[in-house]
Amino acid sequence: MGSLGLINIENTALILKEYFPEDSIEKLKIPLTISAVNFSESRLVYFTKGPLIRAIHASSCIPGIFKPIMIDGQMYVDGGILNNFPIEPLMDDCDFIIGSSCNHLKPVDKITGITNLMGRAGIISINHDMERKAKFCNVLIEPKGLGAISTFDMKHAEDIYWLAHEEALITIKNSPTISELITK
Repeated sequence: MGSLGLINIENTALILKEYFPEDSIEKLKIPLTISAVNFSESRLVYFTKGPLIRAIHASSCIPGIFKPIMIDGQMYVDGGILNNFPIEPLMDDCDFIIGSSCNHLKPVDKITGITNLMGRAGIISINHDMERKAKFCNVLIEPKGLGAISTFDMKHAEDIYWLAHEEALITIKNSPTISELITK
């Protein structure tokens, strides 16, 4: 695929196999739906069966950063380019939906630089769609302020992880329903 991406995300397959030993989505104990964009056909797709790691790669494949993932002769990329909060396939099939968003933006009184301007505009657009859909979630985990940190800011990757982790623990602790579901 030449220069269709800076990095080949498929190099993470061995790491993912340590955490996801099942080789297909349908063999998982809990039903899973993974969204991606069929870039070849310009359409959103939801994987509910097939190779798990390939679907994870496709769903994580940010265009331009990662080379598109080939599945059955079609190119796939991150589902977020068409739907960054894909709640639709869950609405009729789930009794309890937990949403997660790491794009919370703090108010600002100035913007410095075109890159920050464009980044904030993109997050605002994503958040508008998410806010409309969040009402269908029973619980929403949303660590505050993470939307101001660039997706590509690797210096803050561990900080982002721990902030999101702590917010998830707080949400679980404060939600009797989640605590009840976990203990079953």
